[in-house]
Amino acid sequence: MSGYETLVGILAAHAALNQAPKRKDFDESYYIAVDGNSLYARWIAPAINEVANFGALVKGSGANSGNVAIPGQTWADMIKNASDIDNLYVPGKKNFLVIGETTNSVYNEGASVEKTVSDARAYIAARRAAHKWEKIILCGTIPRADKSSQAENRALNQKLIEVDARLRADTSLYDVWVDYRAYAPQWYALAADGATAPFMAPGTCNILGGHIDMIHPIGAARDAYADAIADGLRRSLKN
Repeated sequence: MSGYETLVGILAAHAALNQAPKRKDFDESYYIAVDGNSLYARWIAPAINEVANFGALVKGSGANSGNVAIPGQTWADMIKNASDIDNLYVPGKKNFLVIGETTNSVYNEGASVEKTVSDARAYIAARRAAHKWEKIILCGTIPRADKSSQAENRALNQKLIEVDARLRADTSLYDVWVDYRAYAPQWYALAADGATAPFMAPGTCNILGGHIDMIHPIGAARDAYADAIADGLRRSLKN
């Protein structure tokens, strides 16, 4: 092969690379809305869309983001407060909806698995009816252990797992499922006691009344929580 032919081959290869489709990513044409409970809200720490990789995704891409999560909120409350999230929708943008609850529905209301799943489905159906969301990112639960006995905590966590399984199985509800337990098992894997998780320790769990509250991750554990959502958002672009 002559030097000329070699040069032509190199130039052709470079041209092909330049014409290859670029990896899709978030930019200023996207809006990311967040709804949920205290695990997502600006409360004991910055809002989840301001934390770790989720915060970096928003800041680095130029995408806009809003958060209407409220501490203590249940799926039923989110239905009642739906105007908050519906008002975040921005016409002309690619609107992504990040949602997570279940833990308060099961704990605060003592709702059955069936009732909690029904409320979650009703909330999502209403959001789809209100607006044409580009993608819905539905988030699962993490362990919780603030009942008065280990037996009660085991029963609570079993219900959380059951609701997760029911919602995850219904793929019509979402575009991407975020599984914190699988993404960050070092923090969110349920322990052998069926009630606790590694994040429930000083430095990675909120202190309330002088005691670890056994609910709210902080520090590195909360960073991993935000990272799992950022991963879900990026996966949604591939769907």
